[in-house]
Amino acid sequence: MYQQAVSGSDSSDSVDISGLADTSASSEAVDLSGLNLSSVDDLRNLTGAQVRALLIEQGAPETLLSQVSDEDLKTMFLQKLDEKIKTTP
Repeated sequence: MYQQAVSGSDSSDSVDISGLADTSASSEAVDLSGLNLSSVDDLRNLTGAQVRALLIEQGAPETLLSQVSDEDLKTMFLQKLDEKIKTTP
């Protein structure tokens, strides 16, 4: 999912993460096993912490995500989700 979201971005959406320091602090553990994500509405109802955990699980750099608040991360996630829905036939 993370890879799909970032692969469709244009160069204006790109973020240079080469200068980010590696932090060994991990995000708070969020259990995703009981979510039963089966619809777009399920994705929309995720909390910011759940979005963060899902993106990390899908390969997003934790160091980059740690620079964004849960609220902002959820907002960006929902924007990308809506864009994907609009462009999918």
